[in-house]
Amino acid sequence: MRDGFDALESLLINPHSPANRFRLLSGADLVELPPLRWLVRGVLPAKGVAALYGPSASGKSFLALDLAAAIAEGSRWFECRVITAPVVYVALEGEAGFRTRVLAWEARHGRKLPDGLRLMLQPFKITTREDVRDLAAVVPAGAVVFLDTLNRAAPTADENSSTDMGVILESGLKIHLAAGSSLARERRR
Repeated sequence: MRDGFDALESLLINPHSPANRFRLLSGADLVELPPLRWLVRGVLPAKGVAALYGPSASGKSFLALDLAAAIAEGSRWFECRVITAPVVYVALEGEAGFRTRVLAWEARHGRKLPDGLRLMLQPFKITTREDVRDLAAVVPAGAVVFLDTLNRAAPTADENSSTDMGVILESGLKIHLAAGSSLARERRR
């Protein structure tokens, strides 16, 4: 059975099929679409692109690491049901201190990070075709990819530019499609 995102995608985003290119849906058609599937109930859809944003130094990276660990082990997150999936966490900021964040998470939870959570500390630019291709090639099938932070993944991009954000979203969707993964990214405000 296809989930809501897949069904909507086939109806709305398939320009290769003339019959589906511009399909007009009634209210009844919309009601018949399958419901949206959640990776983290009410927080993170099973497919697509999501953002975590907030002021600098507000704890976004630790919150994202905690969410990533919950997904990798399938444990509840803030009382929300979670579907287990492999996770790739691309730590582009504070790489040297990320070990401390992991140790703090392990001390707080009394266990090691889940085996399904992998960290990448090498530089990565989401605006570079080769980086997107090479990351997608190593991401396990069905994985959720966290980019921490968007500012470091796209250092020359203007988050207020529709052109720049279009390139970033297109690259994120390429990773999503190539790896069959969701892409969560952290964004600063």
